[in-house]
Amino acid sequence: MLATGGARRAPRLSLAMVSLFTAGASGTAGTVDVAALPLITSSANTRVKMVRKLAHRRQRKRSGLIVLEGRKLVGDALDAGLCPEFAAFADPVAEEHAPLAAALSARPRANGTEAGLFRVPASLFEELSDTETPQGVLAVLRQPALPAPETPDLVLVCDAISDPGNLGTPLRSAAGAGADPPPPSDTHTARHAHAPDLGFPVLPGAQSAVLLPGCADAWNQKALRAGMGAQLRMHTQTADSWSDASDALARWGCTPVAADARAEQAHYELDWTALGRCAVVVGSEAHGLSDDVLADSSATRCRIPLASGVESLNAAAAGSILLYEAARARFQRGE
Repeated sequence: MLATGGARRAPRLSLAMVSLFTAGASGTAGTVDVAALPLITSSANTRVKMVRKLAHRRQRKRSGLIVLEGRKLVGDALDAGLCPEFAAFADPVAEEHAPLAAALSARPRANGTEAGLFRVPASLFEELSDTETPQGVLAVLRQPALPAPETPDLVLVCDAISDPGNLGTPLRSAAGAGADPPPPSDTHTARHAHAPDLGFPVLPGAQSAVLLPGCADAWNQKALRAGMGAQLRMHTQTADSWSDASDALARWGCTPVAADARAEQAHYELDWTALGRCAVVVGSEAHGLSDDVLADSSATRCRIPLASGVESLNAAAAGSILLYEAARARFQRGE
């Protein structure tokens, strides 16, 4: 059984719209005086306790809520059209957080009410933070649920990758690998208007990632940081077994291509163009692919040749290499 869940996206808020809320002196309509945000000092506060609880996978699954920490991830959530339930800033609030606070204030929640913004003492924020050097901002929001693609060209399958960092990095690579320009959006155009014309398409990335049993939670804060917010842009789902995942890949018309150090063919010896739509399957560095994947005759296996004395690549590196081989083939097919 494949499982997805979360909240629907809200309409996008372009950076041009955000600038309307951040321009001008303090006190101008639409701005946020971060120094005047409510100050919560008690660790027994309901929202403070919620942030603590969401450090645990069971609580994230039960509530459907996740925590994003840092300007980059919180800003990516806004760019993705998501609506934080509330956001906390370390007091005193750093000046560079003012534009983000204004953007958060301008983004209504699903029920039409404003996201709650508040300050907490720096010492309390450090207790809530999942990082050694907190940036002083975090947000709680509903786990996004992107629609499952009907016919994805490229899928990532993670097989029992239990380390959150090792899981997040291939998700980041998957979000970056592809061969077609993405549909234009106000936010994308505004953020990348300064980018040079490189003479080749911008890559849209894999359309889906499937997590097999034994994988870390993709919404773990370490996984989110390693993924640089890829989970906010790419459909991600869990599968109860390789059989369920394999059935889904078959419906999508995707050929599984599994990284296996014992395979006869090297990854560059495969005819990736002839494979067509494919799903890159990556196992953990410690245990490799699960027995169910290895026993599946429908899965094409390949190895990544290594120099003498090098035992293995981690899941992130191996997955990235194969994802971009698949991306190269898509580009050559002109898809």
